[in-house]
Amino acid sequence: MITNTKIKKRLRASAPQVKDNEEFMADTIRQINLMPSPSSELQESLRRYTMLERLAMQMDAVRWLLVGGTSSMTIGVVLFMHYEAIVSGVLTLLSIL
Repeated sequence: MITNTKIKKRLRASAPQVKDNEEFMADTIRQINLMPSPSSELQESLRRYTMLERLAMQMDAVRWLLVGGTSSMTIGVVLFMHYEAIVSGVLTLLSIL
């Protein structure tokens, strides 16, 4: 109990006086600014940036899958359509060597 009383007296002695409004409000605003905020602008911007970065990576992956798949399919179709010409050309080249 004595400790609580001492602590209360010390806090009351060091607390800014209410009659000095500027000092009182400056200290109050400083303490409010030190408190953690649940969703500050910086956190919100960081979250939005992270989501956009993930979206960009997913779009890149899909784009490269589409480009790779399309090019593989195109090469396959070309090879299948011109199979006889390719085989005869390769056999002719091998017979020359």
